[in-house]
Amino acid sequence: MSPFDHPMFWNPRLRGPICFNPPAARSILPITFLRTELILSGSSKAQIIEKTKAAFEKKELPPLEPGAMCYMMSREGFLDDSAGHWVPHLMFYVPQTDGAT
Repeated sequence: MSPFDHPMFWNPRLRGPICFNPPAARSILPITFLRTELILSGSSKAQIIEKTKAAFEKKELPPLEPGAMCYMMSREGFLDDSAGHWVPHLMFYVPQTDGAT
């Protein structure tokens, strides 16, 4: 689930064990499954972005639920070649908004 413009997007060494809380499991995990399917089918970054946007527009993906978060508590996580193993942390999902807000 690296951002599309992240230089490590295609890095096969990345390992980020994630535990989702129930709101994230219902709203983030379907996006993860879709992106994984598209990547494994050979889709390019542009195709993945296009197909994901289309899935949201067709309501094939659920909206973000309030309180969605995940726990990344494993010390074995490897999130970046330059940083190596990463520290345990939490991630909170919030809707995209205008930068001014």
